[in-house]
Amino acid sequence: MSWTECQNVLNLPEPIEHRQLERLDENSVFKSKCPTCKHGALLMNRDATTLKLIRTDNCILCGQKFLYVGDMPEDTLSRTKACAS
Repeated sequence: MSWTECQNVLNLPEPIEHRQLERLDENSVFKSKCPTCKHGALLMNRDATTLKLIRTDNCILCGQKFLYVGDMPEDTLSRTKACAS
């Protein structure tokens, strides 16, 4: 990977609504296409302690940072429920 592919890594986070993003495939609520470079992916992460979705993300290709604003997707397969079973 060259520096030109990661040129957005130093940019400030862009606010974005998760529901407006294009999904990588119809089976994933969480994986989205990067709206900046159109080829990378936003994967969404969870807090290791609380398992809540983290509102910051970055493209794994171009490095652009994002801040999710508005509603976050509901986790229908809650890890806390799975761990309790």
